Amino acid sequence: MVKKYIDKLVAKKRQQEVDEIMQFAGSCEIHSRFLNLTDREIREKIAQEKYGE
Repeated sequence: MVKKYIDKLVAKKRQQEVDEIMQFAGSCEIHSRFLNLTDREIREKIAQEKYGE
């Protein structure tokens, strides 16, 4: 009984976290030049544009 209650609380918390992430993800736009890049490639590209390296 206690285990089911704890599992339910954990599931509810995880769902809230997912909802927050999805809300944030839906509110931002990714520039078209970054669409097919990995996060590392994006950081490298921004550094190149910013510092000219």
